[in-house]
Amino acid sequence: MRTRTIVLTLAGVLVGAILLSEASAWWSIRETEGDPLDLAHVSRVDITGAASVIAITAGDAPSYSARISGRRSGWASLWHSSWYSSDCPPAAQMRIDGDTLRVTVPPVRDYFDLSDCQIEVSANLRPDAAVSISQKAAQMRLSGAFSSVAVNSDAGDFALDGHATAISVAGQALRVRLAFESVFGNETVLLAGRMMEAALTFAQPAAISYVVEATASYVDSSLANTPGAKPEIRVKGEMVHVSIR
Repeated sequence: MRTRTIVLTLAGVLVGAILLSEASAWWSIRETEGDPLDLAHVSRVDITGAASVIAITAGDAPSYSARISGRRSGWASLWHSSWYSSDCPPAAQMRIDGDTLRVTVPPVRDYFDLSDCQIEVSANLRPDAAVSISQKAAQMRLSGAFSSVAVNSDAGDFALDGHATAISVAGQALRVRLAFESVFGNETVLLAGRMMEAALTFAQPAAISYVVEATASYVDSSLANTPGAKPEIRVKGEMVHVSIR
């Protein structure tokens, strides 16, 4: 009888934990949102630090600005209050240095904090801006016209819709999606990662060249490989899957 009671108790705890875990998938609280920073004279963005969710657009707009916000997720976020709280974002910094917006995201200070703090960085820039991202982990969404994009992330999920003349993405585990809305014949794409899944699409027919160097690779391309042509695509890694359309 005692054994049965213990088993039923453990089962109840497990079911409760599962329900709380499922609830955390949809429960989130936007805890802080900083004032927007004017980017009227900014042509470059440099983002460094631990981890964040990044959304950047580049194109003609009435105004240009950037903002950092923090969102708590997880069931423990329910219990954060005025008497038990920590910064979210935890002292993330954003400043303008000449023509460059610099964003620094520090690591999580308290590993026993059960409510995850997700840092969100958003910015809209003038056309042909340059973007540099160097973080331990990041989810990155870029749209519009960029001059160059450089990404270095151990664990990265990167997507670009629009155009960039030069793209460089490097890391350990990467998912890369590039959708070129236009092609001018001067583009270079450099992808380097230990494990990588990459998908490149071109809205208009284009002559391209590509080289894939990997220990194990699968390349699926509907476009002919034309030596010397640009866009020029170079992929290097250990295990890579590349799709080109």
